[in-house]
Amino acid sequence: MAVRIYALLARKARRAVVFRRGPSKRVLLLDWRTDTDTFVPGQWLKGRIYERRSDLSPGGHKLAYFAASWKRPFQTWTAISRPPWLTAVALWPKGDAWGGGALFDDETHVRVNHFAQEIRLADGFTLPRHVKVTDCGAWSGRGEDIPIWYARLVRDGWTQTQVGVEHRNEYLKERVWFVYDPPQVWSKPSPTDDRVALQMILRGIKETNGAWYLTEHAVAGAKGERFAIGESDWADWDANGDLLFAQDGIVFRAKAAKAPGAWDVRPVADLRGMKYEEVVSPKEARRW
Repeated sequence: MAVRIYALLARKARRAVVFRRGPSKRVLLLDWRTDTDTFVPGQWLKGRIYERRSDLSPGGHKLAYFAASWKRPFQTWTAISRPPWLTAVALWPKGDAWGGGALFDDETHVRVNHFAQEIRLADGFTLPRHVKVTDCGAWSGRGEDIPIWYARLVRDGWTQTQVGVEHRNEYLKERVWFVYDPPQVWSKPSPTDDRVALQMILRGIKETNGAWYLTEHAVAGAKGERFAIGESDWADWDANGDLLFAQDGIVFRAKAAKAPGAWDVRPVADLRGMKYEEVVSPKEARRW
C-alpha cells in the first residue's frame, strides 16, 4: 500500500499540518511542530481530502480543507477546523468536485472557492462576527486543484519558471494520462540564501496505480550544483533554511553540508505503518 504525504506550513509560526493518505480513501491529519519535529496525530477521514485546495492560517491554528465522502448529506464540502482535528467549526456544502477549498488572507479573512450562491454555511454552523468570508473573485467555484493551488504557491513565494508542454494520452491505455515534456517547473528561494532554490518538477498527472501528480524535487545552487531528491510527494523550506520533503511515506529534514550541493538528510517521521481508527475530537476542537 502506497502512503502519500503532503504538508502545509504556517506562514508565521514553526507549525505545519500533514495529510497522510493511504489507503486511497483514508486520510489522517497530523500536527507538526517544525521547531522540534514533534508529530501529533489527530483525526482520520473516510474519504478524500484535496490537499492542494486546502490552506493553513498564518499562525497555524485553523485549517481550511476541501473533502469528499460522496455520501449524503453533503457529498463534498469545504470546512474549517482546528488541527490536528478535522471536526468542522465552519462548513460550506458543495456537492461536486468543481472548485472547492479556501485560502486564508489572514487569521480572520477567508476566501471560499465556491460560486457566490453556494457560500452558505450548513445548518448548525455560525461564524464569529470578526470573521469575514468572501468568494475568490472571477474564478470562484471554477477549476479543480487549480486555481487554489497555484494562488497559494505564488502567495508563499513560488514562481513558475517553466510552463511545460502538456501531452494527453488515451486514459487507461497509457501509464500516465497527462505527460509534461518538457516538465512544468516551480522554484522557491531558500529563506536564508536566495542564491539557492528549491524546484518542484511536475512531469505528469494520473499515473495508473500510482500518484495523481508525478512530481520530483531538487535544490539548485548558486554555482550550478544540484541536489536531486527524485520522485517525491512534497517539499518546502523550513523557516530556518532546512529542506523538508516527503518520500515513500517518510518525512525528511535536510541541512546544507559543507561540500557544495551536499545535504545531510535524516528522517523525522515514518508514517507508513499507521492504520485507520475512529478518533473523537476534544470539546475545544468544536469551537472557533
